[in-house]
Amino acid sequence: MLGDIDYTLKPQRPQLFLCKPNRTIIAKLNEAYNINTKFKLGNIDELTFDLPTQVDIRSKLVTNPHLDMIQKRYLIKLIIGNSTEWFIIDEVVKGVDDEKEVINVHAFSLAYELNDKNIFAYKNDNYKASQVLTDVLSSTLWTTGYIDANFDLKYRSFDVSNITVLNFIFQIAETFGALVIFDTENRVINFYNPDNFGVNRGLTVSYKKYLKSLNQEDNDESVVTRLKVFGKDGLSIQRVNPTGTDYIEDYSYFMYPFERDSNKNVLQHSYYMSDALCNALLDYQDLINNNKGTFTNLLSQLNSLQTQLANDEENYYQIQVQLDTILDQIDVAQTTGQDASSLIVQRNNLMNQLNTAQTTINQDNTNIQNVQSQIDNLRNTLKLENNFTADEIKELNQFVIEKIWNDNNYTDEKQLYNDAIKLFEKLKISIPIIKVDIVNFLDIVEEQRNWDKLVLGDIINIRYERLNINVQAQIIEMDFNYEDGTVTITISNTKEIKTDEDKFLKTLYKLVSTSTQVDMNKYKWNDTVATVDDVTTILNNVWDTTKRAIESGVNNSVTIDGRGITIKNPTDPNKYIRMTNGVIGFTNDGGNTFKTVLDATGVYAERLIGKILLGNNLIITDNTGTFNISGNLLTVKDNNSIARVQLGEYDTTNQKYGLKIVNSTGTATILDQDGILQTWQDSIVDNLDSSHPMQMKFYLPPETISVRKCKLNISLEPFRAYEQGAASGGGGSVTTPPSSYMTTVANTQDGGLGWMDTTTSDEYVTINSDGDHNHSYTFSGHNHTVTINGTQYATGYGQVGATITTTNSGPHTHSTNMHSHAVPQHVHYFDHTHTVSIPSHSHAMIYGIYTSTSPTNVTIKLDGNIIMSGINNNQQDITIPVSANGWHTIEISSNTLGRINASLFIQAFMSA
Repeated sequence: MLGDIDYTLKPQRPQLFLCKPNRTIIAKLNEAYNINTKFKLGNIDELTFDLPTQVDIRSKLVTNPHLDMIQKRYLIKLIIGNSTEWFIIDEVVKGVDDEKEVINVHAFSLAYELNDKNIFAYKNDNYKASQVLTDVLSSTLWTTGYIDANFDLKYRSFDVSNITVLNFIFQIAETFGALVIFDTENRVINFYNPDNFGVNRGLTVSYKKYLKSLNQEDNDESVVTRLKVFGKDGLSIQRVNPTGTDYIEDYSYFMYPFERDSNKNVLQHSYYMSDALCNALLDYQDLINNNKGTFTNLLSQLNSLQTQLANDEENYYQIQVQLDTILDQIDVAQTTGQDASSLIVQRNNLMNQLNTAQTTINQDNTNIQNVQSQIDNLRNTLKLENNFTADEIKELNQFVIEKIWNDNNYTDEKQLYNDAIKLFEKLKISIPIIKVDIVNFLDIVEEQRNWDKLVLGDIINIRYERLNINVQAQIIEMDFNYEDGTVTITISNTKEIKTDEDKFLKTLYKLVSTSTQVDMNKYKWNDTVATVDDVTTILNNVWDTTKRAIESGVNNSVTIDGRGITIKNPTDPNKYIRMTNGVIGFTNDGGNTFKTVLDATGVYAERLIGKILLGNNLIITDNTGTFNISGNLLTVKDNNSIARVQLGEYDTTNQKYGLKIVNSTGTATILDQDGILQTWQDSIVDNLDSSHPMQMKFYLPPETISVRKCKLNISLEPFRAYEQGAASGGGGSVTTPPSSYMTTVANTQDGGLGWMDTTTSDEYVTINSDGDHNHSYTFSGHNHTVTINGTQYATGYGQVGATITTTNSGPHTHSTNMHSHAVPQHVHYFDHTHTVSIPSHSHAMIYGIYTSTSPTNVTIKLDGNIIMSGINNNQQDITIPVSANGWHTIEISSNTLGRINASLFIQAFMSA
């Protein structure tokens, strides 16, 4: 029952087993006391305990036999409930406790053995987490376990030397933003995403509930109010920062909890700053926000003008090159006595073009200066000294806490600025660390419902109204003292952990840095693709090597002869450069091949490596022609030279851009700017007959551009039912309608009237009748004698239409003696009804499959229009001519009872 306490359950007590390094158990340490465990999230756990030198065995104090067994580097197997952890003994100390000799034992988590392995040097670029971790653990007994998928989508670079495997594992985890979890039972290392680790099981610690003491530590040293930002080669954000500085700043941490109304009346004071400074900061922030749009527009204009200036200067340079060529030709013509008049005309035209180009450049510079002047004026308006008094600037200086963020992966100042703002959001807050001493409720049977809620890494609720503390926090450390029954837990605010996982991990790994620089050179955070890709790696390596070679280039061998100019490196004669006949060749195999060649027509190389490739009507293709980039269109062809994939402007006539994919024959588009080819299928099985057709409804959405295929497949099957009887609820009656008749045809002879002879015997028929009624007989023009109730009546042939009527009351009988009738051909009419009463009854259900006839002469209609008829066998690929969007109905009918199995396949081109 909910809330019941199972007093048969025992509190979980630690069990210690002494083991050899190969995990062979050699003793159970029942006599151990003062057992203390310290579990740390993402770090090395610790275990301490004491052993008495003497123990009671059969009521006699004897020397503890385990004293000689316990050794450093032996293992301790700790079992608590269903959990097993392994520790390695690193310290055994003899001491005195209350005048008793004791052995103090200290052990680290088994992962501490990784501290024994050393890495002399490790360098790898562009590696994901699993690759690095596998490399590092290759010389140990440990293996890689769970790695969060995000860490295998990130690529990082490492260059370390003389570092232990354990410390390097922590460095890898921090680099990827991972939470490392050691599985000492299986010697496995796991990397978890901190955002996805730990749950809130509902455990609450509050005043008078478990709480013994509480201590909150606010770590203000981690707060940053001014972040200086730099990229590759000293790239700064000054040009894109509205304030024109190389830093961004935010003082909200020290302004808290300052508040003012719309009239700037102070509602609440800051804990640190004066009201005047807080008001000035808020006014300054409003000023920046109000001018951000203006600054962005001016910056955009400036960028456009600078681009235009670069293009115009390039045009000027090209004209100057042509002019220099013409001038050289004029000099040659004049010195050789040739006619230079046409060249002089060209010279004059080029000089006019050059003057026009210079005028354009001058105008560009004027425009740039105008815009730059506006930007300078705006920045002057935003200058700190123009918005704060001297006293306010002096007071503000106390709260300027600077850090430097440098990431050489950034070459674009705008991207650098935007990402710096995101990073600053994490750095400008403080993370409080709370230590809580609680009662060890794991020793209390009555608290068994909470035994499974105290888990390292989980979220717990901390409430202490007197200190105004009410947080949900993650347990990052648990210290169990099993002797006095106390638990000390260290928690960190969950919200701050989630928004600053980097700070959280630094707390876990206890990495202390004396530098104020946040070095991001080796990796770029929150990027799921390689930031140091293969091209960048090759470029950096080659450029650095080339730079060193050029700067240190001495004793080069330079030969000028009939073969051209040859430049060799004496230390590596296989690599040299040769310039001859308008060609520059590079070799790395002693001249056997020149795989990189420059001539007047272009560059021919086995590899072309760079960052930017520009050109007019640029064409990039392979030797098969299957891959081609021409202008702004990339085309991929198959082995049949069919253009299967196109990316860019694939239709210049209709100006269509994007990705286009066609089928294997090149006749149908699967995907393009207009939409995508999609297929779906529907089916129905039902009985039908001539008056009950089968219907199949389908829908074409408004996004349908065209229907490529609409095919119907039908199978003609026998009618099918699944039962042969049904229950009836009660009786009833059926009445036939009146005025039915019967026609009697008599025999004919010699063309005369026909008659019918009826012969009877002495037997007669007795009909019993109840109640009063009349008997009537109408003669039809023939002779006979009839006896009714003992009285004979004779009629003649001529008595046509005569009637004899008798009346009788009550029950009686009618008898007819044997006689004969000659009956001419005539008709009898009977005006009467029959009533049949059916009593209440039921029929038992008979289950089974019952089949009957199959459909014949089947007709198919679409929206009431006949598509196909006269079908008497199975049909495949019946084309359904549908084109309009909306709901449609296919109707199938049959002349006979039967069953149809129909499937409809639709292939349509759909827009987004």
